[in-house]
Amino acid sequence: MIPRLNGTHLASLLDELWQRPTERAALAEQLVAHLNDVEGFILVAWDLAATFGPSSGRLNLEPPRTIQIMDSWGKLFLAASLTEANETSNQQYLIMYRGKDIGLIIHESSPNIPIARYVHDLKSLLIALQLIRDHLDSALFKPPELRNAQIVRFAASSGLEDDRFRRLASWFPTISVYL
Repeated sequence: MIPRLNGTHLASLLDELWQRPTERAALAEQLVAHLNDVEGFILVAWDLAATFGPSSGRLNLEPPRTIQIMDSWGKLFLAASLTEANETSNQQYLIMYRGKDIGLIIHESSPNIPIARYVHDLKSLLIALQLIRDHLDSALFKPPELRNAQIVRFAASSGLEDDRFRRLASWFPTISVYL
Protein backbone atom coordinates (compact mmCIF):
# COMPACT_ATOMS: atom_id res chain seq x y z
CA MET A 1 0.00 0.00 0.00
CA ILE A 2 1.29 3.45 -0.93
CA PRO A 3 1.23 5.88 1.99
CA ARG A 4 -0.69 9.09 1.40
CA LEU A 5 0.94 12.31 2.48
CA ASN A 6 -1.50 14.54 4.31
CA GLY A 7 -1.76 18.21 3.47
CA THR A 8 -1.20 18.06 -0.26
CA HIS A 9 -3.41 19.62 -2.87
CA LEU A 10 -0.98 19.31 -5.77
CA ALA A 11 -3.68 17.89 -8.02
CA SER A 12 -5.78 21.04 -7.66
CA LEU A 13 -2.72 23.20 -8.40
CA LEU A 14 -2.07 21.17 -11.54
CA ASP A 15 -5.73 21.49 -12.53
CA GLU A 16 -5.43 25.25 -12.24
CA LEU A 17 -2.36 25.25 -14.51
CA TRP A 18 -4.17 23.02 -17.00
CA GLN A 19 -7.19 25.34 -17.12
CA ARG A 20 -5.10 28.48 -17.70
CA PRO A 21 -2.33 27.50 -20.16
CA THR A 22 -1.81 31.03 -21.50
CA GLU A 23 -0.91 32.20 -17.99
CA ARG A 24 1.11 29.09 -17.10
CA ALA A 25 4.48 30.68 -16.24
CA ALA A 26 3.12 33.54 -14.12
CA LEU A 27 0.57 31.32 -12.45
CA ALA A 28 3.18 28.66 -11.65
CA GLU A 29 5.31 31.29 -9.96
CA GLN A 30 2.37 32.31 -7.76
CA LEU A 31 1.55 28.69 -6.96
CA VAL A 32 5.14 27.90 -5.98
CA ALA A 33 5.08 30.78 -3.50
CA HIS A 34 2.08 29.10 -1.82
CA LEU A 35 3.28 25.48 -1.82
CA ASN A 36 3.08 23.92 1.60
CA ASP A 37 5.91 21.82 3.02
CA VAL A 38 4.41 18.50 1.90
CA GLU A 39 3.86 19.67 -1.69
CA GLY A 40 7.40 21.04 -1.91
CA PHE A 41 8.69 17.77 -0.43
CA ILE A 42 6.95 15.72 -3.14
CA LEU A 43 8.26 17.95 -5.97
CA VAL A 44 11.79 17.85 -4.56
CA ALA A 45 11.69 14.06 -4.15
CA TRP A 46 10.59 13.66 -7.77
CA ASP A 47 13.35 15.98 -8.93
CA LEU A 48 16.00 14.19 -6.86
CA ALA A 49 15.00 10.83 -8.34
CA ALA A 50 15.05 12.18 -11.90
CA THR A 51 18.37 13.95 -11.38
CA PHE A 52 20.40 11.30 -9.58
CA GLY A 53 18.32 8.12 -9.57
CA PRO A 54 18.73 5.04 -11.74
CA SER A 55 16.60 4.70 -14.86
CA SER A 56 14.04 2.68 -12.91
CA GLY A 57 13.34 2.40 -9.25
CA ARG A 58 11.08 3.72 -6.56
CA LEU A 59 10.90 6.41 -3.92
CA ASN A 60 10.54 6.02 -0.20
CA LEU A 61 9.37 9.31 1.30
CA GLU A 62 9.80 9.87 5.02
CA PRO A 63 8.24 13.26 5.70
CA PRO A 64 9.12 15.87 6.58
CA ARG A 65 12.75 15.60 5.46
CA THR A 66 14.14 12.24 4.26
CA ILE A 67 13.96 10.95 0.70
CA GLN A 68 15.28 7.54 -0.28
CA ILE A 69 15.71 6.36 -3.85
CA MET A 70 15.66 2.59 -4.28
CA ASP A 71 16.89 0.78 -7.35
CA SER A 72 14.67 -1.65 -9.26
CA TRP A 73 15.67 -4.44 -6.82
CA GLY A 74 14.59 -2.40 -3.78
CA LYS A 75 18.13 -1.71 -2.64
CA LEU A 76 18.88 1.76 -1.29
CA PHE A 77 20.56 3.79 -4.03
CA LEU A 78 20.60 7.32 -2.61
CA ALA A 79 19.30 9.06 0.50
CA ALA A 80 18.97 12.80 0.94
CA SER A 81 17.46 15.22 3.42
CA LEU A 82 15.50 18.36 2.68
CA THR A 83 16.72 21.39 4.58
CA GLU A 84 16.43 25.13 4.57
CA ALA A 85 18.98 26.49 2.12
CA ASN A 86 21.45 29.16 2.98
CA GLU A 87 23.99 30.23 0.39
CA THR A 88 26.50 31.21 3.09
CA SER A 89 26.31 27.81 4.77
CA ASN A 90 29.04 25.18 4.55
CA GLN A 91 26.46 22.64 3.41
CA GLN A 92 27.19 20.81 0.18
CA TYR A 93 23.75 20.89 -1.41
CA LEU A 94 23.00 18.29 -4.06
CA ILE A 95 20.27 20.59 -5.36
CA MET A 96 19.23 24.08 -4.26
CA TYR A 97 15.84 25.43 -5.34
CA ARG A 98 14.89 28.83 -6.65
CA GLY A 99 11.45 29.92 -5.53
CA LYS A 100 11.84 28.51 -2.01
CA ASP A 101 14.81 28.60 0.31
CA ILE A 102 15.24 24.83 0.40
CA GLY A 103 17.94 22.43 -0.63
CA LEU A 104 18.84 18.75 -0.56
CA ILE A 105 21.86 17.42 1.28
CA ILE A 106 23.18 13.89 1.29
CA HIS A 107 21.81 11.79 4.16
CA GLU A 108 24.30 9.88 6.30
CA SER A 109 22.65 6.57 5.32
CA SER A 110 23.27 7.08 1.58
CA PRO A 111 25.43 4.42 -0.07
CA ASN A 112 26.14 6.77 -3.00
CA ILE A 113 27.37 10.34 -2.83
CA PRO A 114 26.96 12.32 -6.07
CA ILE A 115 29.56 14.98 -6.75
CA ALA A 116 27.46 17.10 -9.13
CA ARG A 117 25.65 20.12 -7.69
CA TYR A 118 22.60 21.83 -9.21
CA VAL A 119 20.28 24.77 -8.81
CA HIS A 120 16.75 23.96 -9.98
CA ASP A 121 13.52 25.89 -10.20
CA LEU A 122 10.34 24.66 -8.51
CA LYS A 123 8.29 26.62 -11.04
CA SER A 124 9.75 24.52 -13.87
CA LEU A 125 9.02 21.34 -11.93
CA LEU A 126 5.41 22.33 -11.33
CA ILE A 127 4.88 23.15 -15.02
CA ALA A 128 6.59 19.91 -16.10
CA LEU A 129 4.44 17.93 -13.67
CA GLN A 130 1.27 19.41 -15.13
CA LEU A 131 2.36 18.80 -18.74
CA ILE A 132 3.41 15.23 -17.99
CA ARG A 133 0.22 14.46 -16.08
CA ASP A 134 -2.17 16.02 -18.61
CA HIS A 135 -0.55 15.96 -22.04
CA LEU A 136 2.31 13.48 -22.35
CA ASP A 137 0.09 10.44 -22.87
CA SER A 138 -1.46 11.88 -26.04
CA ALA A 139 1.98 12.82 -27.40
CA LEU A 140 3.11 9.21 -27.00
CA PHE A 141 0.52 8.05 -29.54
CA LYS A 142 2.04 10.18 -32.30
CA PRO A 143 4.63 8.93 -34.80
CA PRO A 144 8.20 9.18 -33.44
CA GLU A 145 9.19 12.45 -35.13
CA LEU A 146 5.97 14.20 -34.06
CA ARG A 147 6.19 12.69 -30.58
CA ASN A 148 9.78 13.85 -30.12
CA ALA A 149 8.93 17.35 -31.36
CA GLN A 150 6.04 17.54 -28.89
CA ILE A 151 8.24 16.43 -26.00
CA VAL A 152 10.82 19.07 -26.95
CA ARG A 153 8.04 21.70 -26.88
CA PHE A 154 6.88 20.47 -23.47
CA ALA A 155 10.43 20.70 -22.15
CA ALA A 156 10.85 24.22 -23.52
CA SER A 157 7.49 25.26 -22.03
CA SER A 158 8.76 24.02 -18.68
CA GLY A 159 12.07 25.81 -19.00
CA LEU A 160 13.89 22.48 -18.92
CA GLU A 161 16.29 20.65 -21.17
CA ASP A 162 14.79 17.85 -23.23
CA ASP A 163 16.70 15.05 -21.44
CA ARG A 164 15.79 16.35 -17.99
CA PHE A 165 12.10 16.54 -18.95
CA ARG A 166 12.25 12.93 -20.18
CA ARG A 167 13.85 11.76 -16.91
CA LEU A 168 11.13 13.56 -14.94
CA ALA A 169 8.54 11.83 -17.13
CA SER A 170 10.10 8.43 -16.45
CA TRP A 171 9.86 9.04 -12.68
CA PHE A 172 6.29 10.42 -12.84
CA PRO A 173 4.59 7.11 -11.89
CA THR A 174 6.48 7.07 -8.59
CA ILE A 175 4.93 10.34 -7.42
CA SER A 176 1.58 10.16 -9.21
CA VAL A 177 0.19 8.29 -6.20
CA TYR A 178 0.69 11.44 -4.12
CA LEU A 179 -1.35 13.67 -6.42
